[in-house]
Amino acid sequence: MEKIVFGNAVRSFADDLSSSDIKSAEQDLGIKFPGSLVAFYKEVNGGYFVRNCWKSCSEEIYIVGQILPIKYTLRASKMSLENSYCVLRDKNMLPDSFVPFAMDLGGNYFCVGGKDEKIYWLSHEHSIEDEFDKAVTMISNGIKAFVSELVSEEDVEDYL
Repeated sequence: MEKIVFGNAVRSFADDLSSSDIKSAEQDLGIKFPGSLVAFYKEVNGGYFVRNCWKSCSEEIYIVGQILPIKYTLRASKMSLENSYCVLRDKNMLPDSFVPFAMDLGGNYFCVGGKDEKIYWLSHEHSIEDEFDKAVTMISNGIKAFVSELVSEEDVEDYL
């Protein structure tokens, strides 16, 4: 099913979430999701952005592979927001208050900062303890701006 979320089409594949589903996930993880992330998940729960490329000011390209569902898992990989959060926390790869909501094709995560609600790209190749500046890159001021400003692969093919 295709939905429009913050001005971008999303091909969604997981069932919609109720407020109690979101609260249950928060309780299971022992965290409170940022308000902007809750608003996003009330619109879509897992899937793929039709326009899925983020071009940074420095002209780096980030490609969003999939939106992590809450409560349900991606069929092939068994990935979900909850599983990703737990794995990243267990491996000490997730900065405090960050919540992963999407992945790129290389296994890196897009996260919402719980304190500032900005969007960060989290590299799995660098340690947040030893190489924080390489592991964490702020890429957008918020999820609404991030989603609405994604562009198609055709729009960035000269940079890929």
